[in-house]
Amino acid sequence: MSFEPDIIVTDSDSPRWRIVVEAKLHLADRSRAEAALKRFMLGMGAPLGLILSPSHLAIYRDSFRDFSNDSVELVGDFDIPPESSPFSVGGGPTGEYGHRMEAEFAFERNVQTWLEELSSTGEIHGFIPEARRALAEHVLPALSGGMIRAAGPRELKAG
Repeated sequence: MSFEPDIIVTDSDSPRWRIVVEAKLHLADRSRAEAALKRFMLGMGAPLGLILSPSHLAIYRDSFRDFSNDSVELVGDFDIPPESSPFSVGGGPTGEYGHRMEAEFAFERNVQTWLEELSSTGEIHGFIPEARRALAEHVLPALSGGMIRAAGPRELKAG
């Protein structure tokens, strides 16, 4: 199965990619997600990638040294303490939204909202100091002036 990001950030006046985001409520295989994200970043020329779950953040940057997965480097790999997570996911195994797919979509929306707030305020909350520094150094500049949007539809068939 090919990789499709959940959220993308592009230039506001061109289709140039700035950030590719994989946002998963339940991330079963991080190494597989990382490999897919790296391939996608290389293929699309995206300089920055994020893998997010309610309890984890990984930031990747493409150095553009060559066209291999080695060109995409892990900038930071951070646990997010549940009590300070900026992503509200509700209680229970699928979150407050009940249905698993609805919960996944809700988490993606929460991450997109967080990115939009981060872009407009520049305020980073809910992370350890090292993660805040990495977000300030890599993610904030890429968000500035960019267009943040879902990479695909987030809807379920009615009833």
